[in-house]
Amino acid sequence: TGWTAVIPVGGSAGVQSTAGAGGITPLFGTYMAQLKTDGAGSYTTLSQSILLGSGATASGNVNWYDAELAGSQSAVYNDNVAVQIYNSASALMATPFYDQHSGNTTIVNGWAPWSYTASVADTYTVVYKITNIGDSTVDSYAYFDGVNVPEPGTLAFLGFGLAGLG
Repeated sequence: TGWTAVIPVGGSAGVQSTAGAGGITPLFGTYMAQLKTDGAGSYTTLSQSILLGSGATASGNVNWYDAELAGSQSAVYNDNVAVQIYNSASALMATPFYDQHSGNTTIVNGWAPWSYTASVADTYTVVYKITNIGDSTVDSYAYFDGVNVPEPGTLAFLGFGLAGLG
C-alpha cells in the first residue's frame, strides 16, 4: 500500500508471487514488485514517500530481466533499471542502483542490494524505474523486493527519548 505507479501503454506494475520473466523468484517471502515496460523511450515507475531521520537508512533489492532479441537487436538499445531517491523539494539526492543492458543477449542480472542513508531528516521519495530505450519488440522487466524503511514512530520515540535525556 502507499505506492504510486506510472504505467505507459504496454507496461504494467504489480505484485508478483510466482516466478516472473527469466524465472526470477522473490528474494524474501513470497511476493515482489514487478515493473514491465514496452515501447521506444517508455518507462514504468513505482514510487513512495518515506520519512527518514538524519542517519536513517532505507534499503532493498533489485533484479531485472531483458531479452533484447538475442543476436538481432541493435546495441544502441540500452534498456536500464534505476532506484532513485528524491528529497521533499523534488531534488534528486542519489541513485543507489543503476544498471543498463545493451542488446543482442538475454540477461537475468541476479538480486543486487541498494541502500540510501539520509544526511538530514526529511520526507524522501523512493522511485523504482525501468526504461525501454529504443524498441517496442521486447519487453523489459524489473523486480524489487526486501524494502526496508525505519518506522517513523520509532524515530519519533527515539527523538522523545533523547529529549528526555537532555
